Amino acid sequence: MKRFSFSTPLLLAAWLLVGCQDTPGDQPVLDQASTPAAVQANAPVSDLSIYNLESDWTTQVGKEIKLDAFKGKPLLVSMVYTSCAFACPRTVADLQIIEKGLADYQTNDFHVVLVTIDPARDTTARLQAFAAENNLNLNRWTLLTSTSDNIQELAAILNVKYRKALNGEFAHSNLITLLNAQGEIVHQQQGLGASPEETLTKMKELLPPVQK
Repeated sequence: MKRFSFSTPLLLAAWLLVGCQDTPGDQPVLDQASTPAAVQANAPVSDLSIYNLESDWTTQVGKEIKLDAFKGKPLLVSMVYTSCAFACPRTVADLQIIEKGLADYQTNDFHVVLVTIDPARDTTARLQAFAAENNLNLNRWTLLTSTSDNIQELAAILNVKYRKALNGEFAHSNLITLLNAQGEIVHQQQGLGASPEETLTKMKELLPPVQK
């Protein structure tokens, strides 16, 4: 398949155009009618898809990938850092609550991705250790790192704000983003310990029927 030609400014402009219809802050940017992921898998991506990004990423096992490696299945993504003492573990716990609410679905029906905002300290070895510490199912979960520029670019598209403090820690948004099979934002869960009900409802709209 011919790769979609991409310009980062074009994608960011498209997000800003859609986002201006919503309340400022960590709010859902796009909320659209959805079809099952199996139907969307082979569709061309739109200008609003993160899969237009051509940046290189490294998984917790050192594998080099593009973001479009996740294309074809719904995706839950959060941006965290592993030395975070409170907020990031709470975000991971919130993701696990969502995962538990989808226990009737197959492991490969959707993906969960954690992206570090601290690439200097979050080496692949540290990401692997973090996955083990939090009992993450690596058949479904992937932890990613990249360059600071690539991470900042993705954060801008996901409306995640973060900055490094003098003590080396980070102030950051606490968001769980749900993407459809084509990499478009359909919902964002804001804050720590938020009710997962809307996220679960939106996710189930994207998933295939439960196998009995």
